[in-house]
Order: sequence, then structure tokens, then C-alpha cells
Amino acid sequence: MLSLPLRSILLAVLGLFTAVAQAQTLPLPDNLIDLRSHQGEDLLRESDAYEAFVPLSVNFVTQENQAFCGVASIVMVLNAMQLPAPSVPAYDPYHTFTQDNFLNEKTEAILPREVLSNQGMTLDQFGALLATQPVKVEVHHAADSNLDAFRKVARDYLGAEGRFVIVNYLRKAIGQEKAGIFPHWPPMMPRRIGSSSSMSHATSTHPSG
Repeated sequence: MLSLPLRSILLAVLGLFTAVAQAQTLPLPDNLIDLRSHQGEDLLRESDAYEAFVPLSVNFVTQENQAFCGVASIVMVLNAMQLPAPSVPAYDPYHTFTQDNFLNEKTEAILPREVLSNQGMTLDQFGALLATQPVKVEVHHAADSNLDAFRKVARDYLGAEGRFVIVNYLRKAIGQEKAGIFPHWPPMMPRRIGSSSSMSHATSTHPSG
């Protein structure tokens, strides 16, 4: 006799919790397309350079704090590349990169964790941190190129297996003014010529677009 009321209460509580969690996410500006929308899904299916999407999506992580979007991107890419990873006591005997164990003595010499936590990282610091692992890293500054050249480089990279592109941009420049003071570092997946998608780690602020 008690099972039905208890089940009803549980479902109501879960439904309320979900609604509250969704309400805390800021809407995307009108100039961006939500990856979860029908239009976003269609653009992803139409992409001719989406090899990076699946390995990144199955290794997606939410950044641990507002300054760790770059660290979260690095962790996603390293795990997507299936590189030898450190052990994690909580997952023993399995190994994986986390936002905690990626930061070590080598990264500390480049950018101390305390500084990183307070102000994030620059593009060159990001490249140096990533280069502490056995990967080939190329850093490209927007000021040294133009939009068409960047699109070509990104498409060429993402059109090949095992290659990944991580972009750094100021959210205010695309209308996400309330997302924090740090530049954002999401992995990128081109959708089609002139259009691209990013996988945002800041799941508490904006969805991926």
C-alpha cells in the first residue's frame, strides 16, 4: 500500500531537481546555435570533418572551477588520444588523466597551480602545458592570421584521425557576457564551411554551441 505514494513523491522530487538544474544554465545568445537543438544536430551530421567529435564526447568533463576550462580541454584531448595516463586511486587499477593528476612538477614549473586557479592561462602557456605530454603541439595566434586561413587550418586538422583543435576566445566577444572573466578553452569541431561547434566545459553557465 505504501509503494505507490512513495514512488510518486520520488518522481516529483526528481522532476523538481532537474528543472532547477536546467534553470541555472544561461541561454545562448541569438547568434549561436545550441548543439542540442535540431538545427545543431543537423549541422553536426552535415559536417565533413567530425572525426574528433566521438572520442571527445565520450571523454567529456566539466571544468572543476571557472579557471580550469583549459585544463579540462587538455584532459579530454589526452584521454581521447588514449595516451598512457597516471593512476587514479579512486579508479584503481585503471588509469586516466584528470584535472588533478595532469598538473604535476613539470606543469608547475611552467604555470604554478595557484596562479592558474586565480587567473587561468594564456595561449602560449596552454601550448607549453600540453607539450609536457608526448604530443605534437602547434600554437596559432589569431593576430598572426585571418579568419579564412584559420578555418582552413582547423578543417585540415580535424579532417584527419587523431588530431584535435582547441580554441581560446573571450566569451564576451560572442555575446556570453555573464559567463565569467576568464577566456574560454573548448575543443572544436567544424560543422561545415564557415561554421563550427565547441564543446563547452562550463556546463553551469552556457551549453555547447
